[in-house]
Amino acid sequence: MDKAIIVDHLKGISFTIQTGEIVGLIGPIGAGKTTIIKVLSGLTNSVSGFVSVLDFDPWEKSKDFLKQISVIFGQNSQLIPDLPATYTFELNKATYEIRERDYRKNLDELVSLLGASKLLDIQVKKLLPDQKIKMEYIASLIHKPKVLFLDEPIFDPDFLYEYNKKNKTTILLTSHKIDNLVGFVRRAIAIDNGKLIFDGPLEELDK
Repeated sequence: MDKAIIVDHLKGISFTIQTGEIVGLIGPIGAGKTTIIKVLSGLTNSVSGFVSVLDFDPWEKSKDFLKQISVIFGQNSQLIPDLPATYTFELNKATYEIRERDYRKNLDELVSLLGASKLLDIQVKKLLPDQKIKMEYIASLIHKPKVLFLDEPIFDPDFLYEYNKKNKTTILLTSHKIDNLVGFVRRAIAIDNGKLIFDGPLEELDK
């Protein structure tokens, strides 16, 4: 199995994530989880160690790299409140240079998995919180990224499981609560005070 993510001595933390894995990055608030996500997505440069995502150096922010990843930070939204979410989908279509045929195929797949067909033409500000989250996921996955970073998100485990199963998308998900990941994540990487303290099956960490 190919290695999608390699972290080697990033401030003393090392781990490897295989293509298609769903991994939970766990630790208390302030442990360094968000920093790791920012480094892996190219938003922050690593000051030490080696980092590789899909064989790219994230900090170089190459177009080919950015087209293959997506990141969702907690409550942050890319959706425009006064417009339907489809407006953002179309913007992302242009940004990621998605062909019309692929765009329609990806959109149909995501809408079907999320049961969101009736939400597409509603102003974002009129959507219920769980409906808005569905639109957020569509916007973030419309370009069919190979790696998805989720930093303390509100998420639908059933949807992400089915999406991962269908597309073999590598998912790295942060949380400060183990309970949020039970039944969804098999492997957990736990950090505290910027140090790796566990890497293994979630059920062993939960003991």
